[in-house]
Amino acid sequence: MDHEYKDRAELKDKILEWANEHKMKLNFKNQERENKTTGIKISTLYCSKKVSKNCKFHLEFRTGKQNPNYKLTDYFNIHNHEMDIYDSRHSITEEISQNIVLLSKTTTDTPTITSLINSKFKTNFLWRTIYYQLTKLKDAEYGKLNKDASNFIKMLENDANSRRGFYTVDINEKNELTRVCYMTERMQNLINTFYDVIIIDGSHKSNRFNMHLLDVVIINNLGQTCTGFFSLLSNQTYESFYWALSQLKSKMKSNSCVIFSDEEDALVKGKFWLKLLVIY
Repeated sequence: MDHEYKDRAELKDKILEWANEHKMKLNFKNQERENKTTGIKISTLYCSKKVSKNCKFHLEFRTGKQNPNYKLTDYFNIHNHEMDIYDSRHSITEEISQNIVLLSKTTTDTPTITSLINSKFKTNFLWRTIYYQLTKLKDAEYGKLNKDASNFIKMLENDANSRRGFYTVDINEKNELTRVCYMTERMQNLINTFYDVIIIDGSHKSNRFNMHLLDVVIINNLGQTCTGFFSLLSNQTYESFYWALSQLKSKMKSNSCVIFSDEEDALVKGKFWLKLLVIY
């Protein structure tokens, strides 16, 4: 286990992986403490049996005045109970790995994949072990996530230049991809031809980037459903939908008469900005 992490997300991922290897479950505090005067933040991890078994095990990490990284500053590395027995990642054979790949193509639900693997191979993997294995398999196939995102943006740029498509990306201060939208030239023509009624819906983190997919479709003159716009969003807030729908509006020559969507509050609020009639 490393003793220093750049942010709380990395801290959580690495420590949970370490805990899984040592057959223990750890819980983050719901909110980390922060000294408003010094800006120092403190995150503490406890054993999941802290309440039921009064287990004193804990790891405490702090940021410093000059160093924003989280460093291990205090710990009690003893449990007062037997550890749960789980199979570690070292128990994943080539056959199990191949089955994980096959199952991942039919479902993105890691607990379901874990249950099926345990049932077939008579193993006792924790779902996080399978999750980390899936992550490694994806990294091996596509490259690291940040590199994959860069390749994705380059692909959109090349496609837009060669086929007159439209794309926009939003990258935060950590150089992370947070929002992206794209329309081919054909999609733009479809939106501006069959704009009377459009249908907007989203899916929950079902892609490589673990982002929300916002999909806008139209019905053409043959009664066929066609994609006219899509956007990947890091969250489902009003601000994200506002951003995506602003990009859509910039490519529409006329306002739609009717928009169909589900009852996602932030999405409905975002559509009101377009001053369009909304029905459910």
